[in-house]
Amino acid sequence: MSDLYDKYDESIKLSYEHSFRMLLHLKNIISTLESMDEPDELTKEVYRDSIIKKYEMLEDLT
Repeated sequence: MSDLYDKYDESIKLSYEHSFRMLLHLKNIISTLESMDEPDELTKEVYRDSIIKKYEMLEDLT
């Protein structure tokens, strides 16, 4: 039984760590976009799509 608990505990920790990294990536993408002076439309679109994709992945993880 302890082995099962250890695997479950490890799975939760890995999920949390992965979610945390995804959240940091999302924060970095948003921060970078906001720090740009005057990004062109293509850059905005790429960053917007990136933010949406990271958010979707984060939502799926949680």
